Amino acid sequence: MKEISGDIPLSFSEKIQYLVINFFRGLFGFRYLKTIHWVPGQMFDTTNDSLFRIYANEFIKEIVPTLFQNKKISILDIGCGSGYIRNKLKDIGFTGRYEGVDIKKHRDFDMHATEAFLSNIVITSIEDFKTSHTYDLVFSFTALEHIPNDHKAIKNVSQYVAVNGIQVHIIPSFWSLFVYFFHGFRQYAGARIQKVFQGSSYKVYALGGLGSFVVQILWFTIPERIVKFWPLQRSDSSYQVAKQWALKIDKFFPFFPMQYVILVKDSDEVI
Repeated sequence: MKEISGDIPLSFSEKIQYLVINFFRGLFGFRYLKTIHWVPGQMFDTTNDSLFRIYANEFIKEIVPTLFQNKKISILDIGCGSGYIRNKLKDIGFTGRYEGVDIKKHRDFDMHATEAFLSNIVITSIEDFKTSHTYDLVFSFTALEHIPNDHKAIKNVSQYVAVNGIQVHIIPSFWSLFVYFFHGFRQYAGARIQKVFQGSSYKVYALGGLGSFVVQILWFTIPERIVKFWPLQRSDSSYQVAKQWALKIDKFFPFFPMQYVILVKDSDEVI
């Protein structure tokens, strides 16, 4: 079945096809998925970022440092965009070599350069990417859903993971369909995850819950994607309060997580 990309303008019939295909694919894929519920250990800082991005950033901050004994590492960033992950890793003490891969260079890529990493970007599709290097960390942040053949992409990059290397892929869950509607080719449920990462030892972390799901709909889905106007803004103090409450609710009601983190260790070691 040919997938439809939600990243380009769609006709009305294509929009219906996109929603129907992804709804039923996600619905029937749930029976395969076993997840570890995760929420940050501390309260969110006061930023205007969405809960989706905040959760991802906090996961990087809290979990990634526990995966490496040596903080000098080599990184392959799939669908790197601006390459902002360099600064997130620098902030938690990492240094080393960074290589981003994308189909075009993002206008802010150089702006996010940091002295902590020797940086390079390769302009190509990740399915066709080739290199003589290996990497301690293969990373992607909401990139796999934009790749036409995500299974081929993961199979390709897996051969470049260094001994004892880690893969961290942050992907939108099935529930993000109800928040963002048309985004990428797909959302991810158990069946798709199992297919893409088959043959690897991996864990799936579910980020978010009922609180963040509701807040995301109120502050983003309704104003930005439905009515195109809404008095609730990201910069409002009420949004900061809502995010704090969302975190508290998520801890007790781990339903409707908007994203998953796939943590892959290509060895028999315990992740």
